[in-house]
Amino acid sequence: MKNIVSHSGEVFIEKSYIKLFIRFLRYGLLAWGGPIAQLALIEKEMVYEEKLISIQYFNRLIAVYQTFPGPETHEICVHLGTQAKGFLGGLLAGLGFMLPGFILAIFVSWLYKLYGITAIATSILLGIKPAVSAWICKGGVQLGHGILISPLLWLIAMGAFFAELYQVNFIITFIASGGFYVLCSHISLRLTIKRTVKFIIKYIWIIIALVSIIVGLVFLFYFKNIPFTIISEKASIVSTFIFGFKCGSLSFGSVYTILSIIKTEAIIKNNWLTQSQFIDGLALTGILPAPFIIVTTFVGYLAYGFWGGVFATLGTFLVPTVIPIFGHKYLNRIGTSGAIRTLLDGITAGVAGLIAADMFDILKQVLINPLTISIFICSLLFIYFYKSTYAIIWIVLIGGLLGVMLS
Repeated sequence: MKNIVSHSGEVFIEKSYIKLFIRFLRYGLLAWGGPIAQLALIEKEMVYEEKLISIQYFNRLIAVYQTFPGPETHEICVHLGTQAKGFLGGLLAGLGFMLPGFILAIFVSWLYKLYGITAIATSILLGIKPAVSAWICKGGVQLGHGILISPLLWLIAMGAFFAELYQVNFIITFIASGGFYVLCSHISLRLTIKRTVKFIIKYIWIIIALVSIIVGLVFLFYFKNIPFTIISEKASIVSTFIFGFKCGSLSFGSVYTILSIIKTEAIIKNNWLTQSQFIDGLALTGILPAPFIIVTTFVGYLAYGFWGGVFATLGTFLVPTVIPIFGHKYLNRIGTSGAIRTLLDGITAGVAGLIAADMFDILKQVLINPLTISIFICSLLFIYFYKSTYAIIWIVLIGGLLGVMLS
């Protein structure tokens, strides 16, 4: 069924709930390599192969959801599912995308609790990481190709790249990227401000509600003199759920911001796990086909077993699911304004720069010896000649096998 365009923006249509769930379940099964590779996979199929949505619309979704808490790939999946089949469609799309990663996270958490990190597991990780890094690089290049379509956008991306290397706050980078592109695109600044103010007035109560929720969560998290404690020292279903909720609702800009939350709540405050166990959890869950934030499942499992992992996951994905389900219509309408569209295009170029910086950081940490460099190069060549979407499965299996054989 063809996609249609209405006054509220492009609308993706799917024929049935089952096909919708299977589509996003498949994306979840192939979601190796973090948000860079995940977004590239969705773009490749829905934009270029099936032509269900345009590249301009997909780029705007990336720009919009970068400014909200939680994993942006999951939010985009829920957004598209809600457009296709309403409330239930959004839930099915989100569930399909996160389910494979969740099941694997529970499984590796169970293995870790029984055996810890063994020598063979270390060898497997040594081989898988460079293979997945090659997949990330391929996805990053693909995303950049769709975003950076003019010299000016390239310039903005380069500026964002160096800003990230020098640890400039991502909010400043986004504002500077979008504002610079608006000014350089010969759009009247007065007209931009007028349209922005008009949009804010029109949706003032929704904006106030969202800001109030965010401010309340930040206040609750950072102020230490609150007269009650939400998470008790002994883990429970409620405490693991609230722990996940904090991580999912406060991970702005990058899910790496949850690291300080986990360290404070799970390690220092409640002693659910040690610093060494947390580092092991990052290594294990970081290679799974799932958003990086799935590490909260590992923490919940170590804190309170199977149900701790389940409720930590539910809390983590609650806000990133609610925002696109109830806000997708309003977020679609953002793209109808020429000035705001230009602003988002500039922000997306800034996102491309941040992606490049993330790729650089990943390669610096992963390519540490001749073995990892060799696996990385071989994986790149394999991806180049074997262009199937399922190439990621082969390079993960072969990379893990090589890690065991050669390390």
